[in-house]
Amino acid sequence: MLEDINEASGVTTGLSFVGTYTVASDGRGTLLFNDGPTPETLDFVLVNGTQLQIIGSASTGTASGLANMRDATAFTASAFSQTYVFDFAGVRGSNGLSQIGEFKSDGAGNITSGLIDTNDGGSLSQVSVTGGTYSVSPSSGRGTITLVTSTGTLTFSFYVVSHGSAIFVGTDTTQRVAGMASQQDPNAIFDKTSLSGNFAFLLSNSGSGGTYASAGSFSADGNGGIASGVLDENSNGTPNANVAFSGTYTVTANGRGTATFTGTRTYVFYLGASGNAVFQETDSVHPNIASDGILAKQQSAAFSQSLISGNYAISSSGLSGSSVETIAGELTADGAGNIGAGILDINTGGTLTTGQTITGAYPGPFLAERGTFTLNFLSPLIQTRNFAVYSVSPKQAFVVEIDAGRLAAGTLLLQF
Repeated sequence: MLEDINEASGVTTGLSFVGTYTVASDGRGTLLFNDGPTPETLDFVLVNGTQLQIIGSASTGTASGLANMRDATAFTASAFSQTYVFDFAGVRGSNGLSQIGEFKSDGAGNITSGLIDTNDGGSLSQVSVTGGTYSVSPSSGRGTITLVTSTGTLTFSFYVVSHGSAIFVGTDTTQRVAGMASQQDPNAIFDKTSLSGNFAFLLSNSGSGGTYASAGSFSADGNGGIASGVLDENSNGTPNANVAFSGTYTVTANGRGTATFTGTRTYVFYLGASGNAVFQETDSVHPNIASDGILAKQQSAAFSQSLISGNYAISSSGLSGSSVETIAGELTADGAGNIGAGILDINTGGTLTTGQTITGAYPGPFLAERGTFTLNFLSPLIQTRNFAVYSVSPKQAFVVEIDAGRLAAGTLLLQF
């Protein structure tokens, strides 16, 4: 196995290591990476045979992420071609840092063009990608890429997941970012009609201004208008629930768009495949925080209990009091408003709680676009936590916690 690391102490690239893992019958498991003097331990929950949701279980801190099964037939420079949209998030010093945009690769190791929108702790900028190079190892699928911009050069390592998808980590010492890149619809030409229908979004990040998360949905009319919008947000444990909005949007031919919501909220996005987009907040409503995430087309405009039915992997990141907290686990929903059982693993500021049992409910009534659910923590922690939920499809939903003193944002993903 190979690993690239960018941490405060420095950058390590191409680290080879081995490890072990366990998997329980409910899909929860553990990973042990022997990648240094202190092996790295992780907890995970299986979404299906090709995807894991992961949290760090080490006492030194918290982390969260995902893992995807890889397609070795895509481990070539020629497979890594066309236009890719990306969302890279992390930090520069004490600032939260978000970089979203697109670049075009020619399938022969060259980057020919692109754009990057950056939110650096609330400071906004846009630069052009004027060139660059990349390479892909045919044996490991690990690649390196250089993006030459109008203001400097950015370097990354990446790991090919499939034809059209890769996981990135920045290797510059001045910033620490990581994220995903996915292929845009080939040869697509975009306009306002490319954003038409109902969309859900999830945004989160942190910085010197604290930690922030938001989830919501809206209807785009295909002609620059936004209606029927509602969002829930949580800033440093202070929720602002059920906020109605309307607005406007633009889309240019390369898929870059902007949106304005009621209340001076502004965003930039880049459309990818099938109406999905990477999404970044660009206003000063939440000072010194650079939030970003995903915009996804919804299969249904109306939320209902039947949209949440089956066994789900749940993962989130956020805060509990002043401590960073990540959660991964599984729960069972009956499609009629009841969460009969579930088990979570929780890392709160480096303190790991495993096997946390839960029950819950999502009884309604609901708004057209928005649902709510409650999780009852039974043992060993005893607490009740409340969430707003926005369904993308019966297989995926976005959640954000709306309790005072806590913050969590993440996903429900249908298992198997």
